[in-house]
Amino acid sequence: MSLGLCIIMGLLYWFGTTDTILTNPVKWPMFDGFLIGLIMGDMPKGLAIGAAIELIFIVNISGGGNLPADKCVAAFISIPIAIHTGMDVETALSIAIPMATLSTPLDNLRRIIAVGVHKAVDREIDNLNIPKMKFLAWFAMPLIQLPLRMIPVTLLLYFGADAAASVIANIPPWIAHSLAALGKIVPAVGMVAVVRLIGKASMIPYFLIGFYAYKTFGLSVMVIAVLAGCLAFLVVSSKQTVDFSETAALFRRSAESGKDVDHSKDNFEHPISVKALKSTRFKGVYAHRLAQDMENYYATGFCLAAQPCLEDIYGHDPEAYKAALHRWMVPYITEVTWGACINGAAIAMEEQIGNGAPIDPSSVVAMRTGLMGPFAGFGDTINGTIIKPIINSIAINMCQNGNPLGAFLGAFWPFVFQNLVVGYNTFMLGYRLGKESLMLLLKGGWIETIMEMTSILGMTMMGAMTAQYVKIATTLKIQIFETTYKVQDWIDKLLPGLLPLVIFFVSYWYMGKEKSSNIKLIAIYFVIAVVGALINLW
Repeated sequence: MSLGLCIIMGLLYWFGTTDTILTNPVKWPMFDGFLIGLIMGDMPKGLAIGAAIELIFIVNISGGGNLPADKCVAAFISIPIAIHTGMDVETALSIAIPMATLSTPLDNLRRIIAVGVHKAVDREIDNLNIPKMKFLAWFAMPLIQLPLRMIPVTLLLYFGADAAASVIANIPPWIAHSLAALGKIVPAVGMVAVVRLIGKASMIPYFLIGFYAYKTFGLSVMVIAVLAGCLAFLVVSSKQTVDFSETAALFRRSAESGKDVDHSKDNFEHPISVKALKSTRFKGVYAHRLAQDMENYYATGFCLAAQPCLEDIYGHDPEAYKAALHRWMVPYITEVTWGACINGAAIAMEEQIGNGAPIDPSSVVAMRTGLMGPFAGFGDTINGTIIKPIINSIAINMCQNGNPLGAFLGAFWPFVFQNLVVGYNTFMLGYRLGKESLMLLLKGGWIETIMEMTSILGMTMMGAMTAQYVKIATTLKIQIFETTYKVQDWIDKLLPGLLPLVIFFVSYWYMGKEKSSNIKLIAIYFVIAVVGALINLW
């Protein structure tokens, strides 16, 4: 593989991991497969491998800001090598899995370095050196990350691709069988992770409905998604006792207030401009993770995001301005789209304080840190463990069939739905209606209703995806007298899809154990694949 091509792959990996809403599409393996396949001339294989990686890490949520596995580096290592060497999808996965799990120290190193950046920004607040603060938060960290991300990927591809080709050419048949079997089992990791995160064993029947809708009736994933949505609506509406009137009135008041903010009735001496509000919201989405660090999480990014509004409010009083900026540098982390209403309400409180209201400034910090946990739990559950797997299940199916639109669906739906639709409106809701309204949003049962509907939909879709992608079957034959019988035929007559179901439910049981982990589960799958290949089980 040429050095120039390896450098391009390293740069693309760095670009994707700068972690902004504008570069995040390049973090998604399906979109990476599209890009790499386009560059290297084999888009179908790129899409197929990207989709297979996404299947395994379909709920790769950064809980507490920690990255459990780097599926982006898995894509930028395994896909170029696979296309360069002619490697099949199952063998490419055997490269992708260790790359995804062993590269997380790079992210930890990045966040350790960012602690120093946070302290430097905090020092510059006392000088009110806003340009330097912005440079440190938005440009210094991506530049620091450049060698951390680009160099390892470039070197691995340049020196490893030809070595991989030589290994593949001389691989023993039993190892090839082992890797093929592993590729057929390992998608169960993602399915089990989603089902356990949804977390209700009482919903397992919906999983089985999805599984056999695909396995027995051969319905497409899209058709199953539509039917599952209808089923979820019917189940929830049949027992709905929640009164939505108070919450509906809340959203109606927010909508009636309009997109612009009228300060004429408030008589604020130092109001926030509409331009500053929009700038704060955009920067909160765009840059909140750029300077994420190990100790303070998203504090640096959200402080710089709030700066335009804080300048409108306190710009006439340098000491008050500094104090406000320091308040926004306290450790802070939440789900950024549904939780955007917290920062909207905090900005509204700052505006009241800056215009003479008798509010203790420390209450801004208390409100933000007090609500970040509940909204993180709600937002991560809705976006990360339910909506994301549902959308990605459709996108994965499209990519597996060679349709590049699946790559764009998987990569860009967060930008459109989470940020343009949810994030902007929740931020403005918090600003217009204040912290009391946020407490109302957490009450009344409407969140539980939404989560139940999406959980039913998610469980059904995971059942269908398990039937479609966990393809393990035995080639074992038994000879009785002069007749040879295929064991798989007996299994199919007993219960179609029994082996994938056994793999799924044993994995589900194992992941409920105290010291279980995805890495250990994949290692167990590898042992099963190797032993099965050695005894001609596969």
